[in-house]
Amino acid sequence: ASAVRPLRLSPASAQQIQLDIGIAIRRRRRLIDMTLRSLAEACGVSFQQIHKYEAGQCSISAVQLWRIGCALGVPITYFFERIRLPSEA
Repeated sequence: ASAVRPLRLSPASAQQIQLDIGIAIRRRRRLIDMTLRSLAEACGVSFQQIHKYEAGQCSISAVQLWRIGCALGVPITYFFERIRLPSEA
């Protein structure tokens, strides 16, 4: 059996993942014609916080991403569909 090697993510790769997740949130929210404020209320955070998530300015906890998925009517995996594994360093 092969040993599992730890995945090393550069800060730039981690930032890109946050941004990609934020883009997916914004895309879905706009697709269903939901406002920032409505999504924020459904998730128990401020609309400014949702804006930061969408802009990739801060990371999202698994629980918060689950809440966002529920509010937007998608499984949590939706937010990862367009993310590719980073190349090995």
